[in-house]
Amino acid sequence: SMASRMMSVFSHMVGKNFLKRALGPVLNNLLARMLPVEVNPVKLSPEQAEFVGQHMQNLLAYCGQFLDCIMNSLDIFPLEVRAICRHVYAVVGERFPGYQHVAVSGLVILRFINPAIVSPDMVGICEEDRLFFDARRAL
Repeated sequence: SMASRMMSVFSHMVGKNFLKRALGPVLNNLLARMLPVEVNPVKLSPEQAEFVGQHMQNLLAYCGQFLDCIMNSLDIFPLEVRAICRHVYAVVGERFPGYQHVAVSGLVILRFINPAIVSPDMVGICEEDRLFFDARRAL
């Protein structure tokens, strides 16, 4: 919707520095090392299929690194985005009691953090030329 799009744009405007500081080191490490993370057997060649366990371990390690960097950056989380989250929490609590955390986490993860992870060039975390096909697929 238009409201969620506006929220995404605003969050990225005020949160660009946070996203660079919080996600930049992990994204740049991932792009520099680019360990295989494909776990879909259909997308793996027969030679690669035997390494799906290692690919899964790589994927889980990257996910853990992202979660750690997000959790360790809460003290620099933008105040403006916190204010929006507080408002969303209150409004959702009135209309849909019990779903406040779902709404706020959807806003923060799906509309703020995830777009920066899958398209880090859009928020200036890295240059587009570093994002070759396999890197974009991994993100």
